[in-house]
Amino acid sequence: MVLAAFGAGMGLNAVILRAGTSSHRPTAVVVPSPPVTHPSRPKTATTKIPSTTVPQAPLAWGSPVLMDPGHSPQAISCPSRLFCVAVDDHGQAISYVAGLWHQPIDIDGSQDISSVSCASADFCVAVDQAGNAITFDGLGWSRPVRVDNAGFSELTSVSCPTSQFCAAVDGNGNALVYRDGSWKAPTQVDPGGWTKVSRDVPSVSCPVAGSCVGVGPDQDVFYYVQGSWQSATSISPGQVAPTVAYRNAVSCVTAAFCVASENLGQIVVYDGTQWSAPVTIDPSDFIESVSCPTVDFCAAVDGLLPQGYNSGSGTANVLLYDGTTWSSPSNVDGEQIVDSIACPTADFCVAVDRAGDSVTGSG
Repeated sequence: MVLAAFGAGMGLNAVILRAGTSSHRPTAVVVPSPPVTHPSRPKTATTKIPSTTVPQAPLAWGSPVLMDPGHSPQAISCPSRLFCVAVDDHGQAISYVAGLWHQPIDIDGSQDISSVSCASADFCVAVDQAGNAITFDGLGWSRPVRVDNAGFSELTSVSCPTSQFCAAVDGNGNALVYRDGSWKAPTQVDPGGWTKVSRDVPSVSCPVAGSCVGVGPDQDVFYYVQGSWQSATSISPGQVAPTVAYRNAVSCVTAAFCVASENLGQIVVYDGTQWSAPVTIDPSDFIESVSCPTVDFCAAVDGLLPQGYNSGSGTANVLLYDGTTWSSPSNVDGEQIVDSIACPTADFCVAVDRAGDSVTGSG
């Protein structure tokens, strides 16, 4: 099995976190405001899922820290362990700088920002459900710019390996690239459009400029190579997937190592030539996000029990890959729904949940 991962995003403004094990959250000191302490959400035990996988790798996870009060972070990107950006469902970006979470700042009115990707602390791009892109240059965020006018133009994912190249995808079967300072016209990679009616959406990951892999909710995959998009094809030709199954995230380390996740707890791995058969790593839950900084380390999060979509409860488990095997699910955030994780290195990951919390794991 071979794995791969594609990049993600970041933001501005942060909060100093001081670790603690009391019944209160770690102190969150907003710079330059006076210290503010938020009560912690206690972790709750979850039923251990039977697994043939190896024990969890030694990442120590801190207590949940409230960094986006009153809103739900949708995605996070960390180009390094010193800088991350999270974006939420109310047009805000929240930056993590050198161990500090900054206050949320409005970058997109009240739009739901779907995804963010940061090539460095000096360049990030966020995309929203209205087809807009917002760019960060290390000093501030641009105004939202409409880059996708193709029908249902909800942008769902963006990946920027460098400041000169990004790729984004929308919910209508289109993909587009940012190159040399401007966004190009959308290209329809799935002529029929993606038809799954679900909260899961197309995802794209670009390990280097000019090379991208995308997955769609209809069990399909598409590529950007040699300056053009290839039409979507089945990720597992000849295999009939359950009608409720759909691909929802992909992460690529190189053009020959990608990992794609599925809502039913399966992953598939790309070796540059073909995709592996699906492997179940989390048999009873949805995998929401996957991040692979190296071919020897990936982290995936589940967050939503099948019945939890209506009840608002999740499992908040992390699963780690050590280059050979996936660990068993391990709870890191009580009953919260964790939607996104970013790991810039194998010894540092940050996940965000729908209650406005972040959880950090370090080795």
